[in-house]
This record gives sequence, C-alpha cells and structure tokens, in this order.
Amino acid sequence: TVALFNPDAASLVHVGCTDQELVDTALALVTRDILTLIEGDLAQTVQVLLRLAAQHTNDAMLARDAQQAAAVTTFGLTCSQWVAPLARSQQRLRSAADCALSLRLGSEIVTRAALQGKDTQVMTQMATDLQLNTPSFAGNSSHDDAVVLACELGLLVGNLGKIAGDIAHLAQFEIGELAPTVAPTAAVPGAKSVPPVPMDIL
Repeated sequence: TVALFNPDAASLVHVGCTDQELVDTALALVTRDILTLIEGDLAQTVQVLLRLAAQHTNDAMLARDAQQAAAVTTFGLTCSQWVAPLARSQQRLRSAADCALSLRLGSEIVTRAALQGKDTQVMTQMATDLQLNTPSFAGNSSHDDAVVLACELGLLVGNLGKIAGDIAHLAQFEIGELAPTVAPTAAVPGAKSVPPVPMDIL
C-alpha cells in the first residue's frame, strides 16, 4: 500500500520494528479512538446522574440490600451512590491510558540495529507523529500497562452493569419506583395514587 504512494518508502515500513510491535502500536491507536468514545459517553452519564441527584434530593424511596427492602433513603442519594464509582473510573481510565497508549518500537536488538544508532530519535519522532507516548526506554516489551487498562475497563463495565440492574429492578411493575413515563392506571375507590419517580435516563 505504501509503495502505491511512495515506492522509495516501501522498504522502510518494517525497519527497526517487529511484527509484535506493529500489532501493539496499531492496538494502541485503535484503543485510543475507542477510549475517546467511552469517555464521552461516561462523562454524559456522570452528568445525568449528578443532575438527577440534585433534582431528587428529597424524594424518599426504600434502600435495598441484595434487592431486599431496607431503610428509607432518597432517590438523590441513590443516584449519588451510582455516580461515585463512575467518577472514580473516569480518573483511573485517564491515568491507565496515559501509561498504556505508547509507541512500541525497538524491543529487539536485531531490529533496532537497523536504525543505525538513531533509535531514540526515531522513536521520539514516531511517537510525536502518531500522538502516542514515547517508550520509557528502548527494548521495553512489557504489557502490564495494557493489562491495567483492560482491568479498569472491566471495572467500569461491572459498575455500569450494577446500575443497569438496579434500574431494571426499580422499574419493575410490582415495585414501580422508577419508570420512563407514568402510565395511567384505573382509579380504585379510596386508594391513593403515588406516581413513580420519572427516570430521565431510561
């Protein structure tokens, strides 16, 4: 593909770089784009939950332990409890991404020799062009930073799943504390109608 645009550059595509380094660098670029989408959605979710927490500060509801009724709480506090781990995930994801999204180049002495002693300059220039972090040192082939990032994403998914499960439970007909809309119900003589709390994010 490079040769179609620059025949002279085609032979230099793989200089100083192993197959694994190509894959790792491509993965860092794709991961960066995906994280941008995740961070945007996560930031929006955090803002919605914070807004709901402020709007429903005094709206009473039952707290639940393992989905069993416990003490009385408020929907505002429940939203605050949902948003807290998401806000922590925001911070940890940024930190993990800063460490994991690095250029991979020069881990093998044989391939690095092809750079003719200019491996540091080449790595710095490539990292700048690709907008990735410069490797901490030539020959760094560890992947623990990527594993940490994957673990943080796993924690985020778990926290989002917990919130989704809580919302689904509270929106059940027989509980009805949350609902996307308040459905009309038949009037029962002598009974008081208590509408559920509208949930903006459903």
